[in-house]
Amino acid sequence: MHHREQNERYRKTPISGPPEPWLHLTTLHAGSVHAVGFTESEEYLLVISVSGRGLFELPSGARVARDYDEDGDWWDVSHLRAKALAPVADEWVRVAGIHGGGLLYVTDDGWSLELVAPDWPSSVVFLYPPQVGVSRTGFNLGPDRDESIRVYGFSASGRYFVIATGSEVLLFGRGPVARRALSPSAPG
Repeated sequence: MHHREQNERYRKTPISGPPEPWLHLTTLHAGSVHAVGFTESEEYLLVISVSGRGLFELPSGARVARDYDEDGDWWDVSHLRAKALAPVADEWVRVAGIHGGGLLYVTDDGWSLELVAPDWPSSVVFLYPPQVGVSRTGFNLGPDRDESIRVYGFSASGRYFVIATGSEVLLFGRGPVARRALSPSAPG
């Protein structure tokens, strides 16, 4: 009975934006996302798709570089890492996606992400604030259409998190840098 009640609660929670201090920074569109990873400095997000790789600046989500090479020595699938592009072309980035791996599901200060599928195979990601107990309230972040989630999780510092489906990467952030990125007076 407990699972039925919990699934019903998930179904009744509408998709919404994240709670404070989180912001939805941008949605990156890519065809057939295979993997994503944050650079060590967390200045960039690497997205690997069926048609190559792209490097996106954090927190703006602006594309910095793109490579349409689908195969090459830049992707080490068996070790779940890929070479970034300029300006950090020498960095190997740990990635997670359809070949395995995983991003962090909990931050040092207690925020957590959970993948739920009350109507499997459809699934959504819930964000939970730092709380204890099973009766905690979560925020349904979607995605807002029936598409399988390939990877989700936080960056190492917990300043960013992503939810990636086959066709898009939702990027979220918190803190002063994220706020400035969305400010109308932020330099473009």
